[in-house]
Amino acid sequence: MTIAAVVFSYLWFLRYPPSGGKYFRKAIDLDPKCADAYMYLGLIALRRYQKRRACRYLEQAIRLNASNKNKIERELRSIYEEEFISFFKKRSEKEIRQQETIDYHLDQIRLLRSKNANLEKRVESLSARVGQARWETGHKSKLLDKEMKNQIATILQDYEKRLQP
Repeated sequence: MTIAAVVFSYLWFLRYPPSGGKYFRKAIDLDPKCADAYMYLGLIALRRYQKRRACRYLEQAIRLNASNKNKIERELRSIYEEEFISFFKKRSEKEIRQQETIDYHLDQIRLLRSKNANLEKRVESLSARVGQARWETGHKSKLLDKEMKNQIATILQDYEKRLQP
């Protein structure tokens, strides 16, 4: 066995010493109404951070009218308060993340709507410019057509004058 394994097992023993849990379970096997055995099993489970098991044992001890009923009720109250607080803390963290996601998507929607509005204004502006360009082109072609007809008429008049003796 290595030194690290020995140190680890020693630290484990300090954190979770043999607590007599098996003896309390034997006591319960002999007398199922032994409230103190349930209480001590619950306290052992608490020390080992086994909250659900601790709650079951402590609640059973209260049902059987343990001698330290006030102490057990305090322990249970603290467990339930911690669980209640952690439950709502987790829930509120989840709601905060959901709200952040919603806010992000709403910002993206606003940005896209703004871009869409700008593009629609640009389309209107370009449509107006196209209309203006069409009108100018049509107007210029009419003027050129009129000018061409006048020039043709003057050329014809000159031609007729030259043909007459």
